Amino acid sequence: YNGEKWLVEAIESVKSQTFRDFDCLIICNGCTDNSVNVAKEATKGDDRFTILSVAHANKANALNIGVCYAKNDWIAPIDADDIWLSTKLEKQANFIKQNPTVDVVGTQLDYIGALVCEAPRNPLSHDAIYECFSRGKNPIPFPSSVYKKNIHIRGVGFYDTTNFFIEDYHFWQRCRAHGMIMVNLPEVLLHYRLHGDPSTSTLDAVTHEKGGAEQVVISTKSFTEARQQIAKALIDAMYADCEVEKMPDSWGLFKTIRQFDAKYRKGSGTSTPVNSNDGTKGN
Repeated sequence: YNGEKWLVEAIESVKSQTFRDFDCLIICNGCTDNSVNVAKEATKGDDRFTILSVAHANKANALNIGVCYAKNDWIAPIDADDIWLSTKLEKQANFIKQNPTVDVVGTQLDYIGALVCEAPRNPLSHDAIYECFSRGKNPIPFPSSVYKKNIHIRGVGFYDTTNFFIEDYHFWQRCRAHGMIMVNLPEVLLHYRLHGDPSTSTLDAVTHEKGGAEQVVISTKSFTEARQQIAKALIDAMYADCEVEKMPDSWGLFKTIRQFDAKYRKGSGTSTPVNSNDGTKGN
């Protein structure tokens, strides 16, 4: 939706894949900018690309239309502002050939854009991924994934058009509920863009436990960057657990949240709000 600023870069990352045998549907999702013309120009002469326009801006609906038009047996979603590394599809295809029973294959990612840094590393094994989902976390980055198209008719269904922000997480949880086999590759094969425009003002973001027993002050350059740090922390908090001592300082607020999460584990009676599926007793 209205991603003309980054769309060419995303398209070029798909065109540059070392795995060449694919069809790509570009869904212009109720766009009011110049995305359609940008997409046409960027894909000129490459018959692997088809451009579709949807009248109403609803990402889940656009994804469902893409699934219905898709010709092949595997789906690989990418957002207009993200970037695939050139070997992404090839490495996933090779893994699938060696592991034909797998249903979903994700990868690791790093952040670009407003904050350029490592992202939390997600678990690799099916069991570890399911364990993360059981705690309300999201261990499979959606634009890093490839998955079997027939998942949609094996009980999971299509994307829920009433979910405007977590359509991917909701879909993965239904995949888990229906026993789909899910894994992640260890390589970073996706650059995930975070948005923001820091200025020169300052802001202290304070996080503390009830009663003020612990307090951390994080300085940022602007309100925009502070919001971005908070958004990044909330997104990352849904992902896999990380070893606290290995967290780089660039993780900012997320590092603080994870430190609290490690100290006050779920089930201990003093768990943190990071564990979003905790009961009221735990919280």
